[in-house]
Amino acid sequence: MTIALGAWMLNSSAQVINEEATSQSVASLLEEQPKEGKKKPEQSLTLSFGPAWITSKIYTPRDVYTKRMGMEIMAEFDCVYSKGFGFGLSINYNHTTYPGDAQLNQFFLGPSFVYAGYIGERWWAKCELGLGYAICDDGFEKQSGLGTKTGISFDYMVTPKIGVGVHLRSISTFFGEQSSSYPGSEDDVNGIARFGLTFGVKFLY
Repeated sequence: MTIALGAWMLNSSAQVINEEATSQSVASLLEEQPKEGKKKPEQSLTLSFGPAWITSKIYTPRDVYTKRMGMEIMAEFDCVYSKGFGFGLSINYNHTTYPGDAQLNQFFLGPSFVYAGYIGERWWAKCELGLGYAICDDGFEKQSGLGTKTGISFDYMVTPKIGVGVHLRSISTFFGEQSSSYPGSEDDVNGIARFGLTFGVKFLY
């Protein structure tokens, strides 16, 4: 009876030890697995440069122009969460010259709503819609007002942290009432619309 009781106690102790070891193994595995919904946001910085076309009617001392190409520089910061939605902040500078020493310098600064993520293994795609503060300076008069931005971009990630890509964007600016020196129709909207095609580098971190 004593021997049988001792054997039963040894078996029970071994079973308890095995159960504790199994529980510890399961717990360690759960800790190693990433928790859904806790994924770290994707943050990125993009620098791009390229041509942009003003599609609005522009009056200069020499002529009236409806299409004119200039150069554009843009810097963007984005923060994208696990569902693909996020926000961004961009700053843009555009310089366009016209015959007769006329020129336009335009600035845009504002936040945007973005939807972005990987398409396949290496392609990063993004759509954006933004609203911001815009300035236009033609050397004689400076105007400021509201700017809107829409865009789509595709970046090929050469490494997990660095990519190169192409960025298509449209920026429209609105400056309120026309100035007294405006030579066009009173029904014209006081603003400038342009379309840009820039190429740049993206850094994920």
